[in-house]
Amino acid sequence: MKKAPPKQPTHNRAEVSLLTELAQRCAPGLAASFFASFFTTLCMLALPLYMFQTFDRVLGSGNQGTLIALTTMALGFMIVLGFLEYGRSRIHTILSNWTYQRLQLDSLQAMVTGSLNGTARPTEVLRDINELKRFVSGRYLIAAFEAVWSVLFIIVAFMLHPVFGLITLFGIVGLAALAIVNQMLASKPVADSIEASAMSNAHLNAALRNAEVIQGLGMVKTIARRWHEAEEHNLKVGERGINRAAKVTSASRSFRMVIQILTLGAAASLILAGEVSPGVFLAIMVIMARALQPFEQLIDGWGQWVSASRAYKRLEKALNAPHAVMPEMIYPRPSGLIEVERLVYIPPGVDSAVLRGISFTVQPGQALGILGPSAAGKSTLLRLLLGIVRPNVGAVRFDGQDVNQWEREDLGRYLGYVPQEPSLFEGTIRDNIGRMTDADPMAVIDAAKRADVHDIIGRLPGGYDSFIGQGGVVLTGGQKQRIALARALFGRPSIMLLDEPDANLDREGEAALKRTIRKLKHEGTTVICVSHRRSVLDEMDALLLLETGSIRRFGTREEVLPLIDGDKPKAAIAAKPAIRALPATGTDNAKGK
Repeated sequence: MKKAPPKQPTHNRAEVSLLTELAQRCAPGLAASFFASFFTTLCMLALPLYMFQTFDRVLGSGNQGTLIALTTMALGFMIVLGFLEYGRSRIHTILSNWTYQRLQLDSLQAMVTGSLNGTARPTEVLRDINELKRFVSGRYLIAAFEAVWSVLFIIVAFMLHPVFGLITLFGIVGLAALAIVNQMLASKPVADSIEASAMSNAHLNAALRNAEVIQGLGMVKTIARRWHEAEEHNLKVGERGINRAAKVTSASRSFRMVIQILTLGAAASLILAGEVSPGVFLAIMVIMARALQPFEQLIDGWGQWVSASRAYKRLEKALNAPHAVMPEMIYPRPSGLIEVERLVYIPPGVDSAVLRGISFTVQPGQALGILGPSAAGKSTLLRLLLGIVRPNVGAVRFDGQDVNQWEREDLGRYLGYVPQEPSLFEGTIRDNIGRMTDADPMAVIDAAKRADVHDIIGRLPGGYDSFIGQGGVVLTGGQKQRIALARALFGRPSIMLLDEPDANLDREGEAALKRTIRKLKHEGTTVICVSHRRSVLDEMDALLLLETGSIRRFGTREEVLPLIDGDKPKAAIAAKPAIRALPATGTDNAKGK
């Protein structure tokens, strides 16, 4: 045994959550942006101070040299401000892109395993990642930093005159209060509307995957009506939040105008009283505008803060789910020994187990057929053998090692799998057989020949380079299934798991499948196949009959098949020692009742 070679960084959730780790890694960059905001605020003060000095000193003295010096200094501050703004923007862009890239591997793992377990919606995870990316790179996070440094404007306002300082402070406190009111009134309806709309779109996408049924049965208007009703409800919920936010936004703008009027009136009164100069009048108007601007931006962008917060919480839950943890240990190529020990599996959101006390052993090079009525748990058992879902109790072991402790990419090289409904990826046939890698063409052809699909591919317009997907070649169900079988055979796996691989095959395809199974057994590959066709089951060394999630019988074909036919089984014949049932509570083995 040895540790896996270095790959894209993965995260050990036992120590600290991934998003917490990312926040810690981003902290220095955000701190740099925070202090850059301090210097941008200082530079922004150059304009009102320039106006103040120009009106009070230059116009009064008529000194051109002073004007040139002040103008030069002000222009210098504006140039520095431009560089600071650009640098700060670059910091947020870099942090945003880095966070997005760092989340890709873990989020994809969460999407895949969450989809398998029904605990996460892939589109939601993608949306949440993009939401965080937009938030980190957006203007509203910077506005929060600038709001903190608005204290500098308050200090300068007090220095110009205490009345100006009090008005500025009152304006900032008022806008901050409006921001809190906005959050209390509008955030929940808007967020609930976004959430409901995402679910509605997910349901629509799921429906569109059955486009043939929708069109064939004339269900387009029905699906459209259901979608319209859901979206209409979402819009009404969202409209309440948007209307509340619009009221607060309007109130904040009116409040800002009130503050400006108060400032103008106070400045005029103080000028008449001889307490301030006309230059102060111009300077305080600019200071007031700059002091209040970030708070107005926070009110306008409060929805993005709420969305980012909810996205963070959902991602935290998805990425830290137990099934999303990625093991890193790799082991030697398995010989094909499979040991299943007292498996119990309860799907998420379900109270009862779909598999109970499943135990058996399969030796290398042997073939086991799994059969039983619908909803007996056959496909679920294969998913547990693959390690794509985790049992609540028990374990699946390859050569003594728990399948769920095996690094997935490494283990995948030794496994072949054909699901009940084989689907191909968008790409060429060569890409699909080679498992979307830059595979050796000879290895691809070898897999195709072993699946007896090499000649079929050769008759396609582009051969192995035929494109599958939108605008590509159209394959029959049988062709897809045989190419999926070739993909499973790629790399000469040690263990082959087949879930009704004969479902879409004609007589010729079924004969090719039987030849492939015989070859695999001859080469020492362990085969486990779910099927109900006698011709395929005849290739099996033993059969396992599942009923309502438990093993009813595990033995030779002569022992098991009569139970399917409704006949009494022949006298128990000792199963091959290579395949046996292990003791398990509530199950019968080959020598059971």
